[in-house]
Amino acid sequence: MLNLKQMLMQAGYPDEIIWAPSYLGSGVLDLTFPHTDNVNEVRDFIDTVCDYLNVDVIDIIAHSLGCSMAYSVFRGLEKHNTPVDWSQPN
Repeated sequence: MLNLKQMLMQAGYPDEIIWAPSYLGSGVLDLTFPHTDNVNEVRDFIDTVCDYLNVDVIDIIAHSLGCSMAYSVFRGLEKHNTPVDWSQPN
């Protein structure tokens, strides 16, 4: 696996703006709790970063589970107590 943080820093991203969450918590895969359950927290984080930096747009570079998390945020999905419905409106 490539060292993504190192690659981003070499591309000019400073260390203090690189955030790497763990959507699986302990790292144990539990399919009864999909990682997309964290979509509200990721959306809140993005909103907080935008407010803090006083910007409307940030870069999101996703890998693996982060791709579906980013897609969930972009689509406007929210955590529900029911399975994720990928056909729900934005």
